[in-house]
Amino acid sequence: AGLIIKEAGTTKWSIFNDGDGSDKLLFEDDGDIRMVLQQDGNVGIGETSPDEMLHITSATSWKPVFKLENTNADAGGAKIQFYSTNTASPADGDYMGLIDFFGVDSNNNSTRYAYIAARAADISADTEDGRIDFQTFVGGTETITMVLNAGKLGIGTESPDEPLHIETPSSGG
Repeated sequence: AGLIIKEAGTTKWSIFNDGDGSDKLLFEDDGDIRMVLQQDGNVGIGETSPDEMLHITSATSWKPVFKLENTNADAGGAKIQFYSTNTASPADGDYMGLIDFFGVDSNNNSTRYAYIAARAADISADTEDGRIDFQTFVGGTETITMVLNAGKLGIGTESPDEPLHIETPSSGG
C-alpha cells in the first residue's frame, strides 16, 4: 500500500510500505529512497536500516551536515540542548551529554578517537558545579586531555586546583 504524488502526470514522490515483512514506511523521490520510518520509531535519512532513533547517512564528503538556523532579529541564536532527567538517583559525575567522534582503524574496526562529555561535578542544590571533559585516544588509550571543572581549566589533569592547571607526565604537577 502506498501514496503516489504526481505533478503534471509525473510521479514526484511515493510513500509506501516496503512489503517485505519489516513494515518500514519508505519515502521515495524519483526512485531513490530518501527517508525510512521503522515500526520501532527509528528514522533513517539516506539510511534504509536505521539502528538509532535518528540515523543519517551520506556518501558525500563533509556530509551529512546538521544545520540549525535562527533568522530572528535578536541576539539569541540556535542551540542544541542536552537534558538529563534522572530524578531517581542523580549523582556527582553523572553524564549530561556526550559528543563522540568515531572512525575506523587500519583493521576496519569501529574506533572512538575522541569525545567531549558534559558532566555534573556537584549536584548539591544551589551550589551546582559542572564540568566538560575533552578526551582523545593516545597510543590506543583513552586520555582526558583537558577538563573545564567548576571554572578551572586542567590540561593533563582531571582535577585542576587553580584557574589554569597544566600537568605533564614529567612535571608531576
